[in-house]
Amino acid sequence: MEEKIKEKTKEKTQEAKEITKENRLMKTVEDSRTEQVHLIMHQHLNAGGRLFGGMLMQWVDEVSGVVDAGTLPRCNQCSSSIVYRL
Repeated sequence: MEEKIKEKTKEKTQEAKEITKENRLMKTVEDSRTEQVHLIMHQHLNAGGRLFGGMLMQWVDEVSGVVDAGTLPRCNQCSSSIVYRL
């Protein structure tokens, strides 16, 4: 009797997992993948010929806004900090 209950519970759990995958409300990281291309021009470079850090941060902020708008379409968003790891 106990084995039958465990088996039924396992079946129901598996069914619930399959339904959740099909009708999931949460998005995965892959769902928010975004690419953006910028043409780097002379005004984006400093005297040493390197990209201004502020310009790069502006582009990162724009991309994060695009991802946020796609993920949370009815919410206002802002970038308060950026965390990166090397």
